[in-house]
Amino acid sequence: MNTKVILPLLVATFILVFTSCVENLGPGWGYLVDNPLDKDIVINIDDKDYTIPADSSRTIKLSKGKHTLTYDGSSVNFVTKVSGNKSVTIMNPTLSNYMLHAYIYVKKNYNIKGTDDIYAENSHEYKSDVGAVMLPVKVVNSLFIEKNHHQWSFGLNQEAKTEVGTSYPGRYHVFHKIYREEDYRNAFAEELPPGIVFPANAKKLNELPPYKFPVEEMMSDCEVANNYMKEMAEKWNETIATSTDILQSEARFNQQFHFKIRGEMIEGCSTDYNPNRDETSFNAAMDRLNEELRYISDASSYIVE
Repeated sequence: MNTKVILPLLVATFILVFTSCVENLGPGWGYLVDNPLDKDIVINIDDKDYTIPADSSRTIKLSKGKHTLTYDGSSVNFVTKVSGNKSVTIMNPTLSNYMLHAYIYVKKNYNIKGTDDIYAENSHEYKSDVGAVMLPVKVVNSLFIEKNHHQWSFGLNQEAKTEVGTSYPGRYHVFHKIYREEDYRNAFAEELPPGIVFPANAKKLNELPPYKFPVEEMMSDCEVANNYMKEMAEKWNETIATSTDILQSEARFNQQFHFKIRGEMIEGCSTDYNPNRDETSFNAAMDRLNEELRYISDASSYIVE
């Protein structure tokens, strides 16, 4: 029977120290096409070839609107709103694994035993030869890997700092570094359990599903809200499929929600206007909607048909 194992050596590398030096770990800017393979690859975007050398990245700026990416005989369409006010987006045409490793930075003289819960909150389960293990790393292998979604502080070619400034509140803070899988395995070779398996993305580009507004996850026991959710889903799915300026279309979409639809849903479904209703289901649907709207706002690119 598989057992869950916490690896003490990995915990040791996971916990670092605050110092008095203030560091700026704010978001970076750019749009990167990365090739983690040990050979050069050639991708095609809108009938233009780009060579990405082995184990390296290349910055490619794309105009707003719809594009077609082709790699290894397979193609996918996407729309982009990448602009000067967006954070880093990694394009992953090989659909390889990238690893988001969590580092806890603990203030000096603070008992690190108190970080067990933090470690658990930032850990995920993986299979290995010694059973199921919990590691402070998340596997990401989507076509677009958004820094705004995953909030890493140290990029692919940056070393994780051993010390950060005390300007961060609290006794500890969690920062993430993004690795290529091979780099991650090399960095933690002495600490990873034998036979560790990280889940891979086996799809080809033409098998990737287009983004759809997940309206099914926003259904509740209030029909007023359900009808608006369905209306929003139809409008958004149409927007990303037809818009030539997704940034402006998104702004109009969010404006309509915040100034009209949100108020009408609250009036029709909340206990403020309907004292005898149980609004638990409605509140959960609204939380899920707000989460998706944040995802949409932070995204730079969407796969489309």
